[in-house]
Amino acid sequence: MIAYLKVGVRQIARWRDVHFGRFSYHSGVGVFGHRPHEVNETADLSDEIIVKRYENCRAQQLVNAYRTYGHLRASIDNVDYKQENRNIKELNLARYGLASGDHVDLGLLYGHSGKQPANNLVEQLEKIYCGPISYEFSYLETDAEREWFAQRIESGSDTIGKDRQREILKELLETQTWDKFLSTKYPSVKRYCGEGAESLLTFFSTLIQRTTSDGIEYITLAMAHRGKINLLTSQLKCPPVKIFHKFNGNPEFPPDANSACDIATHLSASVDLTVEGKTVRLSMLNNPSHLEAANPVSMGKARSRQLKLREGGYSFK
Repeated sequence: MIAYLKVGVRQIARWRDVHFGRFSYHSGVGVFGHRPHEVNETADLSDEIIVKRYENCRAQQLVNAYRTYGHLRASIDNVDYKQENRNIKELNLARYGLASGDHVDLGLLYGHSGKQPANNLVEQLEKIYCGPISYEFSYLETDAEREWFAQRIESGSDTIGKDRQREILKELLETQTWDKFLSTKYPSVKRYCGEGAESLLTFFSTLIQRTTSDGIEYITLAMAHRGKINLLTSQLKCPPVKIFHKFNGNPEFPPDANSACDIATHLSASVDLTVEGKTVRLSMLNNPSHLEAANPVSMGKARSRQLKLREGGYSFK
């Protein structure tokens, strides 16, 4: 319903979300550009987990603190350039009335079990949330989303098989060889190579594999210069001769064409990639030298694709 404004009556016009039973900017039945959540916003926890959290409430507060603040202590600066103080007060045992020898249930962490001293719990939390890779997900909107991330992070079920490790090694060696060749052949050309960011190629190859297995059919990508040529030639079917042509100062259009040429790092691609018999369409947008300008364009293109496919946060009721 809509509460309206009357002269002499102090009322505020606002929407009432009947579906969720609270006031909101959106109507419960949905409007164009917004579809109400169809999932339960509260995490569906088992009775066993609820009992453990109740019986170990102080230790649970410590776990929640690491999930929220652990990334602030993460070892992501390999050279310790900033010399930051990593004594985060929220991560101290004493703050929650715990001592290192107090026995707590490690089952508060997903994928763990057994009664152990509190310092063992801290050791596991430090390993998960304060290592060279960390996570920040406390800002997520719903409790269900936060629990979903915590379960997958703490369970640590993802492992890389030997075959995949060999594939990753091959990808890294190929991109290093490509960069060394370009630096030898074109030492004075700005290449924005992938040196120091070789893992970018592994990220994209893994992303493409995961998207096809999850049924995703389209990827829209906006990318800055660094490592872009490596990605184009290694995974997006861009012929190396096309890069050489540009590095040699040649135009991409015929001589009689009334057109302006561009640099190699502004090239794009739109290709069909097949993984395990499934196809995903990856579209990399052209980007200007003002690199971030491509980001809102990519979001708009993705949104229009969602609208065409009738998926995402759109209400057609």
